[in-house]
This record gives sequence, C-alpha cells and structure tokens, in this order.
Amino acid sequence: GTYSSAGAASCTNCAAGQYSSAAAATCTNCAGGTYQPSVGQSSCLNCDAGQYSGQQATACSDCAVGQYSGVGLAACLNCWAGQYQNENGKGNCKDCSVGTWSNGGFSTCTNCNAGYYQNENAAGGFDVYSGCKSCVAGTYSSSGASSCATCALGHISTAAAASCTACPVGKVTLKVFNIYGTLLTDT
Repeated sequence: GTYSSAGAASCTNCAAGQYSSAAAATCTNCAGGTYQPSVGQSSCLNCDAGQYSGQQATACSDCAVGQYSGVGLAACLNCWAGQYQNENGKGNCKDCSVGTWSNGGFSTCTNCNAGYYQNENAAGGFDVYSGCKSCVAGTYSSSGASSCATCALGHISTAAAASCTACPVGKVTLKVFNIYGTLLTDT
C-alpha cells in the first residue's frame, strides 16, 4: 500500500482509490467496479451487486431504479424488456406480471391496454420484444388482461377490441370448427 521514488528515504502511502504491491515505484488506480476507501492499501475491493464505480473510486454508488448490476461492475445495466426494478441498489430485476409489460430500464410495468393481453411473464417465456398481444376478432379484453374473452353469441368485435357489439338486426354469429377443434370461419 506504499510506494517510493528512486532515492527516496521513505515510502509514501497510496491515496484512497489507489493501491500498490510491495516495492512498487507508483500506485495504481482502482479499476472500475472496485474501490478503496482507505490510504496505504495493497488491493481494491469489489463493489457489491447493485452498485458500480468508475476508476480510482473511494466508494461505490447504488444503481438507479430500472437498473441492476452484478458484483464488481463499472456500470449498471438496464433491466430487460418484460422486467422492472423499483428500488435503488439492486443486483437483479423483477419480472412483470401477466397482463403487464415494460420496454426495459423501467421502474414499473404498465398494464396492457384494453383489447390487448399478456399471458406470460419474463420467467415464463415472455416475448420481450412484442409487449402485449392483440386480441383477435371475436374476442375482447379490459386493461391489464392476461387473456381475451370470447364475445357472447349474437355479438361481434374487431381485432384489439375493448368490448363486443350486438350483431346488426337480421344477422347472427356463426362459428365453424373442423374435427380437431380449429376455428375455420367466424362470421
């Protein structure tokens, strides 16, 4: 934790944020992701998960909301799409629940709009780049839905509908399925 210039009568302690090995001629700055709060040390300490530091740091800083970090990182990372972090200084992100989404780097998840749904969270195979999925014609959903509901007989909807409407006078709904249960026509 000390150094000495050529011909010097004594050694000098390395400053906080630096370290040196035995018989060193100079001190070395702590690398990003590490820190040293004390003078005269022979090594630097890793920042904890949820923290980061630049070079020659004497302390680590907490990651902001919407971010996380592992042990010894020089920068925090944004949470992935489908995840969020609502607390500072965390080493991981939380998964959005079904019926919600995020683009990543967010402190909260947002409810899917009416007419859309999300039936998976990030841990369950959430398609992180598609956000919420559109309800197909003949179905509808309210805000924050994890699935779409089928319109009642005598009612119809377009894709991404928040509700169904009654069929016009003289018209009915008809669903035709094949023997495997696949919908063939929906009029």
